[in-house]
Amino acid sequence: MMTEELRQAMERAAQQSPQEQAIIAATVNQVIDGDARWEELLNDPQRLPALEAMAEDTYQEYLRGETQDLDELLAADEAEDKAGADAQCNHARQSSFAHFTSDCPNPCGVKRV
Repeated sequence: MMTEELRQAMERAAQQSPQEQAIIAATVNQVIDGDARWEELLNDPQRLPALEAMAEDTYQEYLRGETQDLDELLAADEAEDKAGADAQCNHARQSSFAHFTSDCPNPCGVKRV
């Protein structure tokens, strides 16, 4: 059985080029395989003491005020990445494809779309 959302996504994926379809398939398989691996690791009774110790260490760090809000960190990283990309890649704004080819005069590796 497939949800309506997944069916629609698969229909859209089927309209992409063969190269894009390969990328989509690999991404979906990585997510599924990764989820299965995490389930396996988290449900292994031999790993329970290590997981409990990690959880306790993390909780103690939280109590000591040594943790940061993940949403705030991600927002700050995103703003920093954008600022760096804007500063480095003004030359690539018109053609993101050229940015990854030898046609780019300054290939800094930041994709502009």
